[in-house]
Amino acid sequence: MILSISILSNGKSEDLWKCLESAKKILKRVPGELIVTDTGCPKDIRERIERSYTDRVIDFTWCNDFAAARNAGMKICKGEWFMAMDDDEWFEREPEELIAFLLSDERNNYGIAAYQVKNYFDRTSGEGGFSWATRLCRLTDDAHYHGVVHEYIQTLDTRCKLIYDYVEHYGYAYADEEEKKAHAKRNQTLLLEAIRREPNDVQWRSQLIADYHDMKMYQELLDLSRESLIICDTHYDGQAKGPFAVGEFLALLETDRVEEAKARMKLYLSDANVEPLAKAALWDHLSEWQLNHDENQACIESVEEYLRIWQAHKSDIKENYQAAPIYGEVLTDRVKHVLLGRKVAANCRLLADCCAEDVKSVLDTCAEINWQLLAEYQIGGVLQEVMAVPVGVFFDNTDDIGEAYVAFIDSCLEDDKRSGVFFACLEHLYEENTKQLNDIIGLLQGSKALINAILEIPFASWVKLYEDGNGEFWDAMIAGVGIAEQIAARDVILSEGVQADHAGLQGALIQYVQLVMGYYQKVLPAEAFTPDSNLMPRDGKFAMHLGQLLMAESSQDAEKVTVELKACVQALPDMKDVLLHYLKA
Repeated sequence: MILSISILSNGKSEDLWKCLESAKKILKRVPGELIVTDTGCPKDIRERIERSYTDRVIDFTWCNDFAAARNAGMKICKGEWFMAMDDDEWFEREPEELIAFLLSDERNNYGIAAYQVKNYFDRTSGEGGFSWATRLCRLTDDAHYHGVVHEYIQTLDTRCKLIYDYVEHYGYAYADEEEKKAHAKRNQTLLLEAIRREPNDVQWRSQLIADYHDMKMYQELLDLSRESLIICDTHYDGQAKGPFAVGEFLALLETDRVEEAKARMKLYLSDANVEPLAKAALWDHLSEWQLNHDENQACIESVEEYLRIWQAHKSDIKENYQAAPIYGEVLTDRVKHVLLGRKVAANCRLLADCCAEDVKSVLDTCAEINWQLLAEYQIGGVLQEVMAVPVGVFFDNTDDIGEAYVAFIDSCLEDDKRSGVFFACLEHLYEENTKQLNDIIGLLQGSKALINAILEIPFASWVKLYEDGNGEFWDAMIAGVGIAEQIAARDVILSEGVQADHAGLQGALIQYVQLVMGYYQKVLPAEAFTPDSNLMPRDGKFAMHLGQLLMAESSQDAEKVTVELKACVQALPDMKDVLLHYLKA
């Protein structure tokens, strides 16, 4: 038997069944067993686990000690390797790298293994961050868990295999602030007990300062960080102080002791005992503070310092794996691109205030950012600053810069993740700076990217935008782009078409084709109307195929009708029901 999977559960997690199914799939491919340590499951949950997943369910009376509960499960395991899972996490995709490792002789070269956890911020946005979790170990006589909370594996063989499969984890996606506070209070109570038992163990201190920071308990963060720095100097020869240096800095910064924070940071940057990850975290947090306080040039310089550390240490996987919780994902691609976004935002503010002239570097950095790694609020923060820069700034330089600016806006509109945020920024401009909005829309007159982005808004969502009182903005938008008549005609067809008779609907469809094609004949070159052209926006493609469909229907060419109907629906999916109604009538 290669693998024993052990799961702790009290039956309360709504993701328990996903977790169990995930474990079950792994054990179909890797010879092994599933053990569940029951820390308080209701009777019906327990029975379902035993009936559908495993009869190896053991009772454990909860005693505020996660290591004790883990060890209870580990004690009865019979596999060569042990793997722990929490009942609120699961592998959405089968962990191919993990399975390959366990089925190969490579597993003989390691004593422990870690996979990644994607910790979601909430249950709706899909946004989250990654961390490493050491969840596997070779089952030896010395292997065991240690720690009442944030427990970890202790074993003599610490050769670690890093596996890039990841579990989905919604354990930190709290329903409300009260749930978050209750979870933090439980953890803090247990960590304080761990520190009482092992006052010089920096592991528990490192975990607790991260909790204090997350809960904005800045005085507690400052006191514990400074106490722990003394322990590092007296018991570890100055080593292991990085997390507490960052903790002290953050506590001072958040309590408006800014100069003292900067002085301490300067000291730690020159301290060889403070590891590069800690120094990168200091620059990360300082750049964020500087941007929030309009210290824009200083923010750019801090980002550059961070990037120097990132470049030197980005490939050191071991450093990232061992990162203290308070560092977050500091030397990952995601954080790098967040800081590039800060650099863009700071540069744009300087451009808007006529305090900078390097327009090209802003657009170059925008092109460098992997926007898919940023959360929507981070994207919004950057785009809002870019769009606040007067349009003339980008066109007072060279034609290439102006073209690059328009290309950047087009790229935002063509990106599913950025387009909604882009429109939100435009709406903000509509409320705050109508001239700037008009200047941007003027640049996009007839823009395929903008027209497509508007047309890709589902009709039901479009209607709701108007119902929610946003109609004036969208009216200004479509009028500025030049498609107000087309949108109005489309809306009539979509809202009334399925009730119209055949003749009435036919007339509306013919009028729509004439309206749309007439507009594009004025603004687009002749090659846009060829079948393989990429210049034609969605509604133009729809109108071209709709014209062909109407002629095929008139000549009773059923095969042609089918082909053109499929093309129409591909161009404008919302029109499917209307067209089916027309053809049936």
